[in-house]
Amino acid sequence: MKKILLLMLVLASVFLFGCRFKSDNITVYELPEGAEIQKTLDILADSVLSMNIEGYMSCFSADCAFFNKINKNILSVRAQNIKYKNFSVSIKGLKRYGEGLEAIVNTQWETLSDGKRKSGEQTRSIYFSKEKETWKIKDYYFRTYIRPSVVVGNSSLLFANAQGMAKALTSKLFLDIDHIQSSGDLILLGTAYDNASILEMEKENSTYIKVTENYPGNDLGIVQVIPNAGDYRHVIVIQGSSLRGAKNAISFMTQYLTQNSYMEPGVYLIQDDKIRKAELLELTTLTTLDYNKAEDTLSKVQNVVEYNIKLISDEIALEKDNIHLIEKNISNSNKKDYKEAFSVNSAAKKQSQSIRMGIISSYFMNKDVCTKAFQLPPKADAEALDAALMLSSDMDISSVTALLRLTGFLGDEVFSLEGEDASVIFANTGDGHALDPDMPFIHGVNRQYTLEELRSIENDGYYLNLKDNSTNMPKEDIINNINAINKVFSLKKELLPSRLVRKSFAQNEELVNNLIPFNTLDIYEKLQNNAPYFQYSNSMSSLSEAKDALRTAMGELLSLKCRKYILNLAGKYPGSQYDYSRYSAGLAFVEKPEAYAEAARESAVVKVKASEIGSSNRERENKIEGILSLLSTIKIEEKAMDFFLHPEACLKYKKGGAMDKALLAYGLYTGLFGKSDETWVAISENSSYVVIKDEYGYKYIDCKYNALSRMPDPTIYLCFNEKHAYNTRLGIGERPEFMR
Repeated sequence: MKKILLLMLVLASVFLFGCRFKSDNITVYELPEGAEIQKTLDILADSVLSMNIEGYMSCFSADCAFFNKINKNILSVRAQNIKYKNFSVSIKGLKRYGEGLEAIVNTQWETLSDGKRKSGEQTRSIYFSKEKETWKIKDYYFRTYIRPSVVVGNSSLLFANAQGMAKALTSKLFLDIDHIQSSGDLILLGTAYDNASILEMEKENSTYIKVTENYPGNDLGIVQVIPNAGDYRHVIVIQGSSLRGAKNAISFMTQYLTQNSYMEPGVYLIQDDKIRKAELLELTTLTTLDYNKAEDTLSKVQNVVEYNIKLISDEIALEKDNIHLIEKNISNSNKKDYKEAFSVNSAAKKQSQSIRMGIISSYFMNKDVCTKAFQLPPKADAEALDAALMLSSDMDISSVTALLRLTGFLGDEVFSLEGEDASVIFANTGDGHALDPDMPFIHGVNRQYTLEELRSIENDGYYLNLKDNSTNMPKEDIINNINAINKVFSLKKELLPSRLVRKSFAQNEELVNNLIPFNTLDIYEKLQNNAPYFQYSNSMSSLSEAKDALRTAMGELLSLKCRKYILNLAGKYPGSQYDYSRYSAGLAFVEKPEAYAEAARESAVVKVKASEIGSSNRERENKIEGILSLLSTIKIEEKAMDFFLHPEACLKYKKGGAMDKALLAYGLYTGLFGKSDETWVAISENSSYVVIKDEYGYKYIDCKYNALSRMPDPTIYLCFNEKHAYNTRLGIGERPEFMR
């Protein structure tokens, strides 16, 4: 009896541990392939420690999703001279999935960079497939298909079939005229020439084969699962040469994908209600598209896209007029700490809760972030989280949080999370997820993430601060979020919901919980399916160019709608996150632009640059020439004239508008000479300047042309320094002496 009980305990321990356990240095795996999978993971880990790029990439299949990005990331780690003191990957769970295996793996790591140590731990899924005799990584950021977007041609006779598939998969259905998503997973449906999105890929040779009216034939359906097409993970192209073949293929795949939520890359044939991998001899790359038929479809779709650009542009103009009226009526001029909101460091410890939330809110007004939102799947699930991470290499935690909110995540579903040792994104959907865009090359949507201690969570409308014990969340939301955090994060200082409930959280009345209500779907709804008969001929060179322009226009309209909403709240709630968000965004038309001048002069990075110019130039004129020389290294870019870029960002990225360069030049000049009372930032219709004074009068540092002039500009409409501001559009201030 004792032996039986002992055996039961051993079996139970194996089950509870998951995939393997250690006893006397022997590892026992749940599946026989476990040892081989671990061998691949050990090669991966050893290659990271030795920075053996060839060894590292040998662990991946050539058609692994994001293969090129994975290679680029490891090369970037080596280029940054990031040294891994420890890197280990071990299996926590293993199960069969389709043709391969899903491994739940735990990664522990410790880095040394610029003398600073950083360590972490994460748990997530990797998909393996056997190639010849070796198990290789087929999907490093593995997840099943989750409601992938479905795209059908605008004039296709397959629309009803596409509707049926989208309904069965609970997916969003798009037409080729409004398909501008460029990441995540995607399903394209069509016959030979009825879907412009498929034709675009075929023209770019991004498909395995090209489907024509004769190939693969009337009775066959063909499915291509294509990895690494742009920023997509998988594009699943379902076609038939004939309408009947395509309908049968869609009907079959609708049922198949509801039961099989992942497919390995490759070409599959559907015949007699069965699917199989195509044999090499059955595939041909010799088929050529009928150029006239392809161009006819592409041209018609482009015509509708260009018409929608005009519609969106008209609404943009109306929104700008509305915003101008709102800006004139805001008068929150009593705040003294607006300069703290105008910062490039969203994690600065000295910033107040209002400012931290204001920084997140400011990204809703950022045209680039709003445009990027249209590259993502328009939904709130793990696929959108993955896609956002793949596009967030140049973004911080606050901007990614805003990006996810713009794609459709609700205000109680995604937060910036601040810990003692790291800042990450917490998504309270499904079982919960942790996202770390800053983690070198192993970032992903994690099942579990190790964190020392939680300080706060926040987004544009809600926050919970465990340091000062304040919140604006309802009690039930506090409990819900804490329970989810405990599931996702391995906190060394545990959060006990019962203890938190007993605490009395101070309610911050300045931080209103009016969540920003707009997302990408609000703009998609404005698109038309057809262009009027009087629509002119296409003006852009290709459908791809037209869709890029449409995405940009839709992004601008979304940003303006968000800005209008935020400005209304800023006027209604002075001191709220929405009030501060105007300064976090660098809006030019605010009551206190003096905050920007003060922030530019106090910037530590700008002070260092000013010191470098001063140490190499003794004479006043030479120092001014030094400023002009530095300005000439910054590339002028076309951008909105109603936002200031922070001078540190201008220096870092070596680009900005003339007005951004003017703010930088102000910081440099006042750092070298002081005289902030006599120095002005001036913005005109033609250029932007730093206005300075010498014994002969006023001079203008022209920041568009990097030149010095004494010629005044009569079109100046905004000028300010640290004490005074004059704005003709808002009717603020008195005309300064140099303009009289």
